[in-house]
Amino acid sequence: MKKVRVYRMGNAKSKKRGKPALDASLARAQKSGVLSLSAQTLKKVPIKVFSATKLRLLDLSNNRISTIDEALGQLVALQRLILSNNVILELPPLVTLKKLKELRVDHNKLATLPE
Repeated sequence: MKKVRVYRMGNAKSKKRGKPALDASLARAQKSGVLSLSAQTLKKVPIKVFSATKLRLLDLSNNRISTIDEALGQLVALQRLILSNNVILELPPLVTLKKLKELRVDHNKLATLPE
């Protein structure tokens, strides 16, 4: 079984040219396919996340996210999307996420799910 590393974004800056930790986390996640931005008090998903097209797992749980940008559809390799414990009112269409096997949206404010 292949070993999977989960990269969590911290609040510190990376040592590489003072770039924010998100940039370093995204670079590692693009290689590993796994990114956790859980419990970062995010109100929205950083737009840079949607450029990591090789992500297989994206964990955005335990934040304050209310909307998800339609750019989520660019993550065509995504297999697991964890959005639990946010304040999301509506999700964008997920039709381009053909590899998506798991969607967690519990403890949000969703009235309906997209088709």
